[in-house]
Amino acid sequence: MTSNENEIRRMVDQARQVDAEQRQAKREADQVVSDQASRRKSQTESLRTEIEAKFKAVAAASDGAMAFNKPATAAAGTADYQLTWNAPLPVRGLSIVISEESGGLQWGWVTDAPTKRMNTVDASAFGRNQLDQLIRGLADQLSWSKGQAPTVPL
Repeated sequence: MTSNENEIRRMVDQARQVDAEQRQAKREADQVVSDQASRRKSQTESLRTEIEAKFKAVAAASDGAMAFNKPATAAAGTADYQLTWNAPLPVRGLSIVISEESGGLQWGWVTDAPTKRMNTVDASAFGRNQLDQLIRGLADQLSWSKGQAPTVPL
């Protein structure tokens, strides 16, 4: 074999090695993305279950002051959970929207105002304490009776 043929063989072997390494790196990257999507979906499902259970329990314990209906869901995997305060006035609500696709969470106060301002929170950092703070904000009669939405630091 000539040195030229040996050089070509070495280059082919090297190209195959690089190709194999790149394919492996792509498989690993795809697996990381898949694992992240799976974790996000699991976290979202867990959060949805927790919010629904909490809203049901709070409404049941409120002696008619609050109401909760099943969440409104959209085709894109987005669910809107609303806990409504009916009495004493003013009527208001807490809306929490969770997107399964993005894993995003938005919350806002629902009032008789024509627009609803939504706040974005990292769903992976949102838990029972934040949910409790929002519910306490919904029940903050002193702020609401003055026409002010309470400030809830999350």
